[in-house]
Amino acid sequence: MMAIMLRAALLITAATISTMSATAGELTAIDLVPVVTDFAAVDIGHLGDGSGRLVLATTEGRLWTVEEGKLANRPLLDISDRVVCCGESGFAAFAFHPDFPERDEAFLLYTRTGDQLGPAKDSVLSRVRVSPQSPLLGEVREEILLRIREPASNHNANDLEFGPDGMLYVSTGDGGGQEDPFQTGQDGTLLNGKILRLHPDGTEPYAVPPDNPFVDDPDVLDEIWALGLRNPWRMSFDEEGNLWIGDAGQERWEEVNSIPQGSLGLNFGWSEMEGPECFTPGCAPSDFEAPTLAYCHAPVADCPFIDDCAIVGVRRYRGHRSPGLADRLVFVDFCSGRVRVAAWDGVDWNVEFVQETGETLLTLGEGEDGELYVSSFDTVYRLQAQPAGFHDGFESGELSAWSGVVPDFQLPIRNPN
Repeated sequence: MMAIMLRAALLITAATISTMSATAGELTAIDLVPVVTDFAAVDIGHLGDGSGRLVLATTEGRLWTVEEGKLANRPLLDISDRVVCCGESGFAAFAFHPDFPERDEAFLLYTRTGDQLGPAKDSVLSRVRVSPQSPLLGEVREEILLRIREPASNHNANDLEFGPDGMLYVSTGDGGGQEDPFQTGQDGTLLNGKILRLHPDGTEPYAVPPDNPFVDDPDVLDEIWALGLRNPWRMSFDEEGNLWIGDAGQERWEEVNSIPQGSLGLNFGWSEMEGPECFTPGCAPSDFEAPTLAYCHAPVADCPFIDDCAIVGVRRYRGHRSPGLADRLVFVDFCSGRVRVAAWDGVDWNVEFVQETGETLLTLGEGEDGELYVSSFDTVYRLQAQPAGFHDGFESGELSAWSGVVPDFQLPIRNPN
């Protein structure tokens, strides 16, 4: 069992977030259940149309659906002809309209050339029409909603999520380089290193919601919802409307940041701050929103997990197959492949469990049923947690352990080949 309290390695902050009390017992293991093999997904989501189908995105620019353990014969969408790939460039994220399929729109975030701007890259937010029954083949007509100029090859297009308010939230990297050389994190006149909030159904190409926090501030662009982020690769909303952000750090700290429902205009500090520390000497930590959780890696002295390097997803579990994860935060690291689980004790979020997977993990996503999925470079997995004291009953011949099995439990989804 690897139940580890990481008070020395984790910063727990005072972000006030409404929570439900956790009801499940301590975890003993998290299994990686293969879903699709010989496949690497950069983003994992679903259509939201009641079909239960997973949607997997590749960095080259294709969306694939998975149903009953089988990858579709052809992609649902292919824009690989315009995506600049790969490394930290390429297709990054997708989100289907909340009213899909009645509103047959998908929103895409990826990097492409600057067209008239020459060989430089932009992060592009676009909208396409897509049918869940008829994959798009040949030319894909898209409407480009927003371009963000990228000064370097890393920390480009990041993530898309629709909030419970129906608005489209966009996370953006700081434009790349190392140590924020372009000073974008605290620059309100640039969209890099921010969370944006857009109304996708408003005035073309989009509208700025009038209740965005900076619409009356001449020094900050109206689209900005939060600022001071370095590389917020993945974000997610929980059922209570809180936004969770996994922000990859420079070289010392990985951050789980949160925007509680109803909070406006938070500044998470990059590049004045990295995790719990000043990154710029002489900074004022009280001026910024501290991380809800942070975990260290080299070169932090005495850090127990020096092979961590980048947080690539954070989500609050809302599925039913893993009661041991009920209402807990799950977040994963790219280099180490560790899965961390944090629980709310009424005052703070505390990391109570760390699982070694032995995999390099690219992303953390969610299916329509609330189950969590991760992808390595060659397999998409579902996370399956086992509670403390779990046994299947077959060792002794008694079957009482099965009395608590969820009635609608289904067999793991697997690729038949």
